[in-house]
Amino acid sequence: MNLNLPVEVNDFVRSLVAQGKYSSEEAAVVDGLRLLMGRERLREKIIEGVERQKLAGTVSDKRWQATKGGRNRKPEFKVLRP
Repeated sequence: MNLNLPVEVNDFVRSLVAQGKYSSEEAAVVDGLRLLMGRERLREKIIEGVERQKLAGTVSDKRWQATKGGRNRKPEFKVLRP
């Protein structure tokens, strides 16, 4: 896979290598992608937990929609007290 990165991302990756934080640009990018993979796994676990709360009736529909609302939205929900 060949990627064309935005200038600021490319500069950032190169600076990490120059600082000795990574042995290569590829290593820095791979580490970043692993972090992204972890974030997506965490997001799925959060959604699964909120789904369980919704089925149990402990989270509001409005907050459920906010949780499922999209990548750039932070999951927001309010636990309903029985």
